Amino acid sequence: QNETNFCYPFSCMGQPQSTCTFGNLFVADDLWHHIAITRGASGVLVLYVDGEAESTCTQTGVPSSNNFQSLTIGCTHGTIGPPPGGIEPPIWFFPGLIDEPAMWNVALEAGQVSAVFESGVDPGGAGLVGYWDFDAGSGQLVLDLSAAANHGFLGTDSDVAGESADPQWVSLDVEFRRADCNADGQTDIADAISILNYLFGPGAEPPCGDACDINDDGSLDISDAISSLADLFDPTFPPIPAPHPGCGADPTSDGVNCSAFPPCP
Repeated sequence: QNETNFCYPFSCMGQPQSTCTFGNLFVADDLWHHIAITRGASGVLVLYVDGEAESTCTQTGVPSSNNFQSLTIGCTHGTIGPPPGGIEPPIWFFPGLIDEPAMWNVALEAGQVSAVFESGVDPGGAGLVGYWDFDAGSGQLVLDLSAAANHGFLGTDSDVAGESADPQWVSLDVEFRRADCNADGQTDIADAISILNYLFGPGAEPPCGDACDINDDGSLDISDAISSLADLFDPTFPPIPAPHPGCGADPTSDGVNCSAFPPCP
């Protein structure tokens, strides 16, 4: 994608041309990424990738109030305001996976965005007006877990299942083996090295963070490397949390995810 497309919607409608700065926006690596966009009263728009501010646009103009179309996630209707004769069918579908979108009626600060990235969305959080966790797995209804109860539906018709505009429900319960951080099918000292290399060296982000979250505290830090070594060399160390030593889905819900783990079926 052309990075300048990020500011395109905010430089039309007769508004001043946006001035933008760009950081690392590459996310086409087959891994999950957390994307957040904030826009304050001053018109400054900030795009965050995995909790870090990567792009900023100024002079984004005043949002149009002449738009009566419903909020859509994963596609657009392509026009500003209602088209003649009714609502246009959705176009420009997002060719990927989307999970847990949320919306606030206040502009989150950088620390708040980072907290959402690390720990997930608090359904009772201040200013939250929409949080769709997409956990139904079937049917047309998409529940909003916020107090606003802005429930949605798949496609263009809340009553018709299987229409061409419907996205597909997919399972995200990737099975993995905790403590096998480098996903080589074994638990050994190389796993602790992988964690340390990711935290303090040039190592890439592991494709299965859950496997590296060895103490299952919902974060990847040096305590996981310590737990890995203690499990190998200290017979009195408490057992590694499930799933271990076999494969399985993560029994706990936290901000660490697993997009792929080849050693498990």
